[in-house]
Amino acid sequence: MATTASRIQAHPRLLEGRRIVLAGLLNSEAPGIEEELRVAGADVERLSLRIWSAHHDDEKPDAVILRVGDDHENSHGAMAKARVRNLVHSTIHEEPTVVLIDETALSDLDEDCEFVLAPFRPSEVVTRIERALHVLQSHTPPMPALSTTSDRISVDQARRLAFVNGRYVDLTYSEFEILAALITADGRVVSRQDLLRAIAGNSASPSTRLTSHVYRLRMKLGEADGKRIKTLHDMGYQLLRTEDEIFS
Repeated sequence: MATTASRIQAHPRLLEGRRIVLAGLLNSEAPGIEEELRVAGADVERLSLRIWSAHHDDEKPDAVILRVGDDHENSHGAMAKARVRNLVHSTIHEEPTVVLIDETALSDLDEDCEFVLAPFRPSEVVTRIERALHVLQSHTPPMPALSTTSDRISVDQARRLAFVNGRYVDLTYSEFEILAALITADGRVVSRQDLLRAIAGNSASPSTRLTSHVYRLRMKLGEADGKRIKTLHDMGYQLLRTEDEIFS
């Protein structure tokens, strides 16, 4: 697990001076995340979901960490689910956003976005925000020196970046986890259960969500390279290592 020091060394000025809004975090959840952000040089502001909902159109932070979930909402007297869903939708389409969510509420998250499941490790949350800002800052980062490669497709697991023939591909958390698992398998079939565990930590997560993530991943890889992700019904998925295998 990356330490605060190693992250800052990798991106020494990425969070420095950035205004980060923590929206809806409970008092028991916020201190560790807030401390990690401040150590990295960020300017942190905590708001309730209700205040963020009322003022997010006027606020222009550099990034948002948004806490949602059934138990969380109920303990706060409850913004209606539909209102929370609309808030998530508008936030992620306007600012770099990481959603913190309970596993029991994951099926309600119908947005294709970066998320972290409870319990929320501060280092993981901060890494997600760094990645979102890094993507925004540069859509053509250099090819990583250390990567896992399958012919034209490569991933840098330390920095969570993906490339196709040297071209940077912007992936969500789940799409990246799927691609990394398929590349690491080195041509072997990866079961649906293993991929579900990779993206949600629980094989009981909706299988339709996995299908949607794979579909979007194929689209982002491009027509030719997207075809390398082969569906094996009742088994899982396989990443074909070379173009010749697609037609074999």
